[in-house]
Amino acid sequence: MNTCAMVRRLGVCLLLGLLAGTARAQCFELLGGGPGGRAWRQLESAHFRIVYPASLDSVALRVAAIAEASHTALAAWFGFALQGKPRLYLSNADDIANGLAVPLGEGYSCIWIYGHDVDAWTGTTPWLERVVPHELAHLFHYQAVRTRPAWLNLLLGRPLPRFWTEGLAQYTTETWDAQRGERWLRTAVLDDALSYEDGRSRWNGRLMYAVGHAQTRWLAWQQGDSTLRRILTHRSRRLGLLPVHDFYTAFRDVTGTSYRSFYERWRRHVNVLYNTMAGQMETPDSLRGDTLAVPVAYVDDLALSPDTTHWAVLGLPSMERPGRTLYVGRPGHWRAVVEGDIRPPVAWSPDGRWLAFARRERGPKGGVVYDLWLASADGRTHQQLTRGARAFAPTFAPDGRRLAFVSVADGAAHLQVLDLEAGAVRWTKAFPASVRIGTVRWRPDGRALVFDRFVEGRRRDLVLWYPETDSLVVLTDGRHDDRGPVWSPEGRHLAFTSLRDGVPNVFVLDTASGKVARVTRLVTGARVLDWLPPSPGFPEGRLAVVVTLSKYGEAVRLVDARRRAVERPVEVPEPYRAWMAYVAPSRRMLDTLAVRSVPVSSPEPYRSWANLTHVASLALPYYLGPLGAGVGGFTLWLEPLGYHAIAAGGMLSATQPRYSFASVSYLSRRGWGTVGGAVYRLPGAAVPYDNGTLVEVQTGGELVLGRAFSAPPYGRQWGSLRLRYRDRRPLWPRHPERLRGLLPPPASGRQLDVTLKLRLERRRPYRYNTVHPLDGEGVRFRLLGAVPVLGADLQFARLDVAAYRLWPVMGRHRLLTYGRVQLQRGRSLPQDYLGLSRTDAVHLLLPGIEPEVFAPAFHERVRGYRRLAAGRTVLFGSVEYRVPLLSDLQTRILGLVRLGATALAAFADGAIVREGMNTERLGAGIELKNALHLGPLVLTHALGWAHPLRPDEPGARRELYYRIRAAVPF
Repeated sequence: MNTCAMVRRLGVCLLLGLLAGTARAQCFELLGGGPGGRAWRQLESAHFRIVYPASLDSVALRVAAIAEASHTALAAWFGFALQGKPRLYLSNADDIANGLAVPLGEGYSCIWIYGHDVDAWTGTTPWLERVVPHELAHLFHYQAVRTRPAWLNLLLGRPLPRFWTEGLAQYTTETWDAQRGERWLRTAVLDDALSYEDGRSRWNGRLMYAVGHAQTRWLAWQQGDSTLRRILTHRSRRLGLLPVHDFYTAFRDVTGTSYRSFYERWRRHVNVLYNTMAGQMETPDSLRGDTLAVPVAYVDDLALSPDTTHWAVLGLPSMERPGRTLYVGRPGHWRAVVEGDIRPPVAWSPDGRWLAFARRERGPKGGVVYDLWLASADGRTHQQLTRGARAFAPTFAPDGRRLAFVSVADGAAHLQVLDLEAGAVRWTKAFPASVRIGTVRWRPDGRALVFDRFVEGRRRDLVLWYPETDSLVVLTDGRHDDRGPVWSPEGRHLAFTSLRDGVPNVFVLDTASGKVARVTRLVTGARVLDWLPPSPGFPEGRLAVVVTLSKYGEAVRLVDARRRAVERPVEVPEPYRAWMAYVAPSRRMLDTLAVRSVPVSSPEPYRSWANLTHVASLALPYYLGPLGAGVGGFTLWLEPLGYHAIAAGGMLSATQPRYSFASVSYLSRRGWGTVGGAVYRLPGAAVPYDNGTLVEVQTGGELVLGRAFSAPPYGRQWGSLRLRYRDRRPLWPRHPERLRGLLPPPASGRQLDVTLKLRLERRRPYRYNTVHPLDGEGVRFRLLGAVPVLGADLQFARLDVAAYRLWPVMGRHRLLTYGRVQLQRGRSLPQDYLGLSRTDAVHLLLPGIEPEVFAPAFHERVRGYRRLAAGRTVLFGSVEYRVPLLSDLQTRILGLVRLGATALAAFADGAIVREGMNTERLGAGIELKNALHLGPLVLTHALGWAHPLRPDEPGARRELYYRIRAAVPF
C-alpha cells in the first residue's frame, strides 16, 4: 500500500475512535430519547444548569433542590466547590433508570428520571435522591483529578479506572446494601472469582461496582477519608514536565503500598468475612428438592402452566448467547417462544394458550418503553396489546377475561384492569408519584390483587388491592425489602423474596394471621417464582425456587412448601464487618440535609449552539517521507443532546502542497433521524489496478440524511439519502497513465451524484459474532445516480443489491450464502469500474461507518484470481461452510494485541462479468478466521488458501492469502 493511502487510513481510524467517544458522550441519543420534537428548557441554580423537556418543569425544580443539597455535602467532603456550572440533562423519554457523567468542559450529567425499575436497587431512598448525588460525585471526581489538556492526561496516565470511579461515587453518596454491593461481592468471593473482566458472568457489571465500592469503603475505614482525598490530589510528572494524575501511582505514593498489595490484603479480609458467614448459613447444596432442568443459565422468571404440563422460563441462555429468551416446554423439550428485552414477570392465561409479558422497544414518540404483548404457547403468534403505554407486570385473572398490569403516566404508577373481551380498561387505581410498583398477582379467587410497593423515603411492603371496592390492605410492616409475591394455590398464603439478609431469601406469609416464616437461609441467596399445586408427598405444594449457585449461573429447585429454616443471627467478629457500616461524612450529611426548594432562574429556551462542548483538539508537526513535512491536527466539538457535532481536521504540508488535506463535517440528530454534511479535500479510497493502486484527491462536499427504523428484536433497519458534488483528480501515482492494463488509465472529472441506500438486517447477540455468527440474515439495496449539472460531466445510474443468510447445519456448524447483483448504465470514470478486484480490500464493520471509507464499494474478489475484471453487469456469489475451532487463543502480542476466537471455513466463490471484460470465475479453498483485538477495536482477519476452478481465466492461480474482512458481508 502506498504511503498516502496508509496515512489516510490511520487518520480515519483515529477520527473513528474520537467519533465513537463523541457518540457515547451524547445524552439519551443512542436510546431514542433525543431532541427531535421536544421543546427543551433550561434553568439555573447556584451551582448547576438544569436542562429538561418543557413537560418536566416540576421535576427540574426538584432536581435543582437535590443537586444543591448534594453539592453542599460533596463539596465538604472533596474540599472544593464545582468549577463553573455543570449541566444536568433530564429525560423521561425512556423506561430506563440510569445516569451518566461526562468529563468534558466543566462536566455534565445525563439522568433518566424513570424510577419504576424498583428491583434494581433496595432501601427507601427515592430514585432522584440516589442518582443525582451519585452523578455529581462523578463530576467532583473528574474535577479533582483533572489536568489540562485532559486528553494528554488520558494518554500519559490512568486517572479514572472505572471500578474506582464508580466505587468512590457509591461510597460518598450511598450506603452498603444488598443491591449495591453485598450480594454480588459475597457470591464472587465464595466462588474465588473476583474478576469482573472474565466475560463469563451476567453479573460482572454489578460486581465491578461492588468491588470498587467495597475497596473504597474498606480503605476509608482503615486509613480515613483524608487518604482518599490525597489520592485524588496527587500528581506525577510525565515527560519530565507535565503533571498528570495516575491512580496507581497516586495510590502507591499516598498509602505507601502498591494497589496490587492492597488488593491482596483486601481480598484476604473479605474471604475471611464471607467464609465465616457461609459456615453459619445454608449453602445451595443443603437445599433439598428436585432440580428442574431449565434451558437458561440465569433465570428471570418461570411459571407452571395451569394444567401443570409445561413451564414458561424466561432468562439468559448463556453468556455466549446473551439474548433474553422466553422458552416453553418441559425438561429436555424446550422451544423458544419470543426474544428481546423482556421484563419479568411472565403470566399464563388460565386456558394455557397464551403468555403475557412486557417488552421494551422503541415507542411511537421515539423513546424506548415497555409495552404489553401476548404470545401463543407454541410461539407462532405474537400480538401487541399496548403501544407506548409504558406498561409492565401483566397478570391474568382466574376467569381469563381480565388482565391486570401496571402503567406509568406522567411519572406516576397506575394499576389497571383490562377487560380482554371488551378491549377496554375496567378499573384503574392511581397512585401518588412517590409510589412505585413491582410485581402484581391475582389472588386465586379473582377478588384481589397483591403487589410489592415502594413508597419513596418510607417503606417497601406487600399490599392487597380490592378493585371492586378500591381498598388497600397492607400485609407487611415495611421494614424490609419484600418483593415478588406468589400466591399459594388455596389463596391464603403468600411466598415472597426478601433482601433482609443482604442477599435474597424466601419467606412465607399467612395472610389471615399475618405471621411470616422463613423458608431459606442461603448464604448466596434464593428467589421464589411460583407455587405448585399439592401433589403426593407435598400436601401444601412445592415452591419453585431459583438458587444462586455461583456468579456463573443459577438453578431451579422444587422445594416442599412446608420447609422452614432456623432464624438466627450470623456472628462475625466486628473487625471483619465494621467496614460495611462505616459511612462517609458526605453520606451522613446527605441524610441530615433536607431537600428544600432553592432559588432558580426563570426557565428559558435551551440554546443548543451555546452549549457546544469541546471534546478534544491536537496539532503536531509531522514528517512523512513522500508526503513531506508540515503540521496536522484535528478538533472535535459536540452538543450533549445531539443537536450538533462538529469535527475538523487536516494536514498542511509545507514541502508538498499537493499532499495537504482538510475536512470539516457536521452531524445533527433529530427525532426523525440524522442530517449531516461535510466539505473536504481528502484522499479517496485506494482503487486497485492490475499494475498498481490509484488514490484520488476528492474536493467537494456532501449532504446526508439518514434514519433508523425499529426492527425488534435484534433487527437493524437503516435508510439514507446522500447528495455529493466532487472534483476528482488522480493523486497517486503522480503519473496515472502508467497504470496500464485492461482498463483505461484513471481520469479526472466532476461528479454530482445521489445515493439511496436501504439496509435490513437481523442477527442475535453472540459472543463470537465477530468471527463465527450463529445466525443472521440481511439485504442491502443501493441506487446511485450521477447527473451532468452544475459543471459535472458524468452521467450514469448504478444498481447494487446484495443479500446474505446463515443456515444452521449441525451443532454450531453454519453455512453462509451471499449473493450480489450489480448493473450500470451510462458513463462513469474508469477508476469507478464495476467488477472484480485483484486484491482483497480491508473490510471493517463499524457502527455508523460505511465500509467504503476503507475500500471501494463496488468491488468483490473471487479468491484464486489476481486480475481485475470490469463490465456493466456483475453477478457474484459465495458459499462458506464454517466450523468453530477455538473460543479464544489466549495469545497476546506485545501486550497490546490479542488473538481471540478462531473458525475454519471451506468456501467457493463464483462470478460472472458481462458487457465489458466478459469472464466467468470459480474458486474454492479453505480459510482460517480469527478475531484480532486491538484494545477496544475487534477486527476479523484470515489466512487462506484458494484454488481456481477455471484455470484458463485471466489471473487464475493457486494462492496463499491474508485479508481483513468482516465475518458477514455487510
